Amino acid sequence: MIFKNENMLEPALGCLNDCQSCMPNNKSFCTSCIQPLLSQDGQCVPECSLERFYRFGMICRGCIENCRSCSGEGQCSQCLTGSFLLDDKQCVKTCPASYFSNIATQRCTRCGTKCLSCDNSTSCNKCESGYLAY
Repeated sequence: MIFKNENMLEPALGCLNDCQSCMPNNKSFCTSCIQPLLSQDGQCVPECSLERFYRFGMICRGCIENCRSCSGEGQCSQCLTGSFLLDDKQCVKTCPASYFSNIATQRCTRCGTKCLSCDNSTSCNKCESGYLAY
C-alpha cells in the first residue's frame, strides 16, 4: 500500500486497513480505498451507511444538514427528528409561509389554494387578498 503526502503528490509507504491512499500523519485514515471498497469518513467500507451518506463514485459523501437519508447532493429523502422535509430537497426546522409542519409525515405540507398560513390541511388562518378563511 502507499500513502500520499498532505498535498497528495508524493507516494510513500505504510497505509493500513485496505487504504489505497491515506493521510501522512494517520496511516489508518484512508483518502481512497482498494476497489471495490468505498471511502467513508476515513474508513474503507463495502457500502455507504444508509443514514447520512450517499454514493458519489468511490466515495461516500455526507447528506446535507439535518438530513437522515439522501440519494445525492441536495436530494434529501428523510430528515432527522425535529426537522421537516421541504420540496424533497432540504430539511428545515420551520416550514415557510404557505406550508405547515406535518408531524405525521415529517414534511412541510402546502396549505390549501389561496391560503397563506395554516395549521393543517383542513384549515386556513390567513388567505390571499380577496378571499375568506375557512
